[in-house]
Amino acid sequence: MNPCPVCGVTQNDNMSIKISGKIYEHGCFNCWIENVFTDIKMERIWQKKRWKDYPVKSMAQYLPVLIEEVGEVATEIYDNIYLDKSLNDCKTELIQVAAVCIGMIEKAEELMRQKEIEEQEENGE
Repeated sequence: MNPCPVCGVTQNDNMSIKISGKIYEHGCFNCWIENVFTDIKMERIWQKKRWKDYPVKSMAQYLPVLIEEVGEVATEIYDNIYLDKSLNDCKTELIQVAAVCIGMIEKAEELMRQKEIEEQEENGE
């Protein structure tokens, strides 16, 4: 077991990729996933600022946005396979999909809380 080149913790899940004989270290899974989650969080913050004037009232309003983002992922995968394009843009699109899904989770929780409050008011609680 080697220490993670990012955090220094000795683990057996260091992520490395071998490309053309050269090994690229990405650190342990925990360091890698923290970076991914940070990217998703920053994208979600940007989305909330960008769309603040367009309030989402239902889960259904998220579907076209999600489908559009998933379509962009498909386009990037196609471009990578058939046009030999880098996967950098695909990663960006996947982060956007994840951030939209987080927005959907936020809305679902908000709607569940609203329903719970309405039920409590109906029951006189």
